[in-house]
Amino acid sequence: MSLSGLTQTAKALYLVLLWQVLERPLLLITDSNKHADALAELAETFSELLLTSRGATGVQLVPAFDALPGQRLSPHNEICEQRRVGLWRLATGKAQLTITPLASALYRIGAP
Repeated sequence: MSLSGLTQTAKALYLVLLWQVLERPLLLITDSNKHADALAELAETFSELLLTSRGATGVQLVPAFDALPGQRLSPHNEICEQRRVGLWRLATGKAQLTITPLASALYRIGAP
């Protein structure tokens, strides 16, 4: 499914309402870290406002690394931690709505 022609706020509201109807984990892939971060913040706000009585676990962001593999730089520890927690929540089915940029979704990870 593609969400085009909507503002960031409308996309966030639509995603939370879609999850409320489907009650299944959703994964949204954006084009950049900036868009993923903004959308995750808005979706978290709508999730807290609309789904507080359902005990929803909230929205998670799985960011892309801030350093490319060929740069010989280490990614920031906070980003590594967010990725580990997010991937664990995805693997265990504890993620309600996961938002990630394309670079993060395409990044190959090792065996568990």
